[in-house]
Amino acid sequence: MGGADSPGRLLRRSALIGGGLWVACAGYCAITVCEGRLELIELLLLFGPLLAVPGGLSMVVGQRAPGELRGEGLVVQLLLPAAFCVIVSRWLAPGIPAAALASPWLLVTALVALLGLQRIIRRGFAPLEELTVDVGLLYLPVGGGWLLLSSAGIEPMGFDATIVLLTAVHFHFAGFSAALVAGLAGRALKGDASASGKVRSFALGAYRLAAAIVILGPPLVAVGIMASPVIEVISGIALSIGMLTLAFVLVLIALAVDLLLPKLLLCIAALSLTATMALSMTYATGEYRGEELISIATMAATHGVANVLGFTFCGGLGLILLLRGREDLTQ
Repeated sequence: MGGADSPGRLLRRSALIGGGLWVACAGYCAITVCEGRLELIELLLLFGPLLAVPGGLSMVVGQRAPGELRGEGLVVQLLLPAAFCVIVSRWLAPGIPAAALASPWLLVTALVALLGLQRIIRRGFAPLEELTVDVGLLYLPVGGGWLLLSSAGIEPMGFDATIVLLTAVHFHFAGFSAALVAGLAGRALKGDASASGKVRSFALGAYRLAAAIVILGPPLVAVGIMASPVIEVISGIALSIGMLTLAFVLVLIALAVDLLLPKLLLCIAALSLTATMALSMTYATGEYRGEELISIATMAATHGVANVLGFTFCGGLGLILLLRGREDLTQ
């Protein structure tokens, strides 16, 4: 598990390289003064394949088991090249060449979903924190599929190009990343023996609510977008409640942590998640009333940035540091 060439270590290395590539892309946009909502949304989307996905998977593959998952080695090998192909595909105008370059990422996300299925088959639907992780793995190819549609310039069901791209972003982060962070938060709660019985029971109860909504929320929001504004608002509010509960759980974990960096990162993640949910509910209310209370450009610059950098990056990194630190103590 801790070997020089372990899958987890290779994925963490991929995340570091991918993070460097993402910073380079962001720097290029800053130097060339990229303007308009599309450039920022694309940049946020790239954070998923380049950093969030390999970082999250480093806590899934090569773990304690039971046994090696079929195809996990292939996922480790293909992940970074496929993510690089995504960068090039987003550089091109929508069409067949861009879609061809996005295809390897769809293949990798499908392999990731197979890892999730294997974990469920071997282990069953319990415990809840591992099921939450597995559901995140299953959501990833949905994001990969919508990314391919966006690269191809296909607008299914009458959605415009921006909505197709935003759906890809939604399932990479509200689907995959949120579920991975929630799953890791569950692991952290279960591994914390310092809390009193009542506090621990309360925290686990809050976690169960958050995990259940994180699991069910993304498809409900997608159905609402396709069905009616009323369902969209109801599902959006439900998802917001679940995410706010998750933010509360992250604060509880942070309060029990002695290490300063994980504590700080988890607090930033909780604050970011609270802010993003307030923005989401405001946007959903505007959609229901037929008013533009917050524009898509503003949502990308506020909700998108806070969700990707504040919640996904800080929350995921904080939990990874915390859980790896506990593993080192037990070895």
